[in-house]
Amino acid sequence: MGVEVCSGQVECGVSAKRMWQAAFKEGKDALPKALPHAISHVSYEGPPDNPTPGLTSRTIHLHRSYAEAMAKERQSENVVLLVKQKLLEMDAKALRMRLEMVEGGIVGSSVKSAKECINIVEGPVPGASCVVHWSFEYEPLSEQHQARVPLILNEFIPHLYKKLEEYLVSHHDYLQ
Repeated sequence: MGVEVCSGQVECGVSAKRMWQAAFKEGKDALPKALPHAISHVSYEGPPDNPTPGLTSRTIHLHRSYAEAMAKERQSENVVLLVKQKLLEMDAKALRMRLEMVEGGIVGSSVKSAKECINIVEGPVPGASCVVHWSFEYEPLSEQHQARVPLILNEFIPHLYKKLEEYLVSHHDYLQ
């Protein structure tokens, strides 16, 4: 079975730079604030202030109750407590990055390998909206997983950015 691609976009009511700041530059603090029911904390290997492709990785640690609920919802015995991502490429000016999913998440339970590309651009109202373009390349474990992975991605990825948007709209964090 070969590599599959799933992609989409999410329009959000905050500027592209602010979304980038919250999702990546300050993700260690912003992600647990935006998704307190799901994410307990975020840790980094390598310098988070100066991310270096190939050297920097981040681990998103999930609350056990959330991880167990997700496993039950997906009818899986595999309870995933973390998602480890390795930075492959980053262009902070263009608000674009490419990550490899190293461990956790759907790696090992639904896919053999996965890479994600994210690009955040200004939306229809420059400075007040953005569009998050995402693309996920993966090699499914089986034909059953091949059909299920896009459903998972199309639910989870937009949800993540909409929760970040919700947090940013209601707080004055991550303005620069």
